[in-house]
Amino acid sequence: MNIKQVIEKYADNPSKLTARTFTESGEIKETFVLFEGGADALRFLGEAILAFADSDSGCNWDIHPQGAGNIYFDNDSTVGIYLHKLPCDLHADHKIR
Repeated sequence: MNIKQVIEKYADNPSKLTARTFTESGEIKETFVLFEGGADALRFLGEAILAFADSDSGCNWDIHPQGAGNIYFDNDSTVGIYLHKLPCDLHADHKIR
């Protein structure tokens, strides 16, 4: 399945993904990226990552709760998802930022 097919497959799915960061303080301060949702929301994320990894249509793909792809996120999401596949000749030193 390609990324476009994954997007279309889950476009009308009511299960939404929460993407946000949180920090746990303990012996050391640890920051995490949380991806939370029902089974279909997590399947969407997994299938999107796999489809992107197998594609040859560019080195990056992203969705964001306030931008393109917002229909896949719930209202508690505070971060988007940006995938960048290496090697990449489009970005200096293969780095996005």
